[in-house]
Amino acid sequence: MRLRVRLNDSPGPLARLTGLVAGSGANAVDVVHTRNTLNTHIGEAELQLLIETKGATHLTQVLAQLSDERFAPQVLS
Repeated sequence: MRLRVRLNDSPGPLARLTGLVAGSGANAVDVVHTRNTLNTHIGEAELQLLIETKGATHLTQVLAQLSDERFAPQVLS
């Protein structure tokens, strides 16, 4: 599943987000970190993650955990 998440472009949020994904048992297959796009504001970065989960229920749990931690994951595909 490919996700998009906007982050504060400061030390910590990227490590925290990827730690949550790993801690949930999901596998990050591909990560794209972009700082300067038309869709991001100054001080913000966009992260696209391709993750593997154990199925639909696990994906729902991962998304809920990210949301609970104030990340707003957007499912792309």
